[in-house]
Amino acid sequence: MILHNSELSVDSKLGKGSEFSFKLLLEKSEIFKPIENTAVKLSPLDILVVEDYSLNALIIKKMLSSWGMNVTTVESGKEAIAIILKDNFNLIFMDIHMPEMDGIETTKRIKAMDQYSNIPVYHCSPTNGSKI
Repeated sequence: MILHNSELSVDSKLGKGSEFSFKLLLEKSEIFKPIENTAVKLSPLDILVVEDYSLNALIIKKMLSSWGMNVTTVESGKEAIAIILKDNFNLIFMDIHMPEMDGIETTKRIKAMDQYSNIPVYHCSPTNGSKI
């Protein structure tokens, strides 16, 4: 079979299988030229991680810290609200499944406070991640 100046062939043997092969005749493209390796520096963000499982909190903190972010972790929704009243954060990662006050209720309370309503909150759970 010939298509677009290329070849596709099939060699099939009963009881042994089939072999498919092709040759493509392509022109050299100038669209994708190599670019210089330029490092992008992100501004350090102040991030609050609300996670009741300490191992998850540790992993998230290490990962974000390795990117130069300033990370604070707390274990509950009540602690999150208390620390937000004292410190400024650019972003919050919120576990959904927590005892006492879950992540959804904590987020509702944070968003109800005018001065903190613009902080992006990313909900994290084993099955999804979503931004509110």
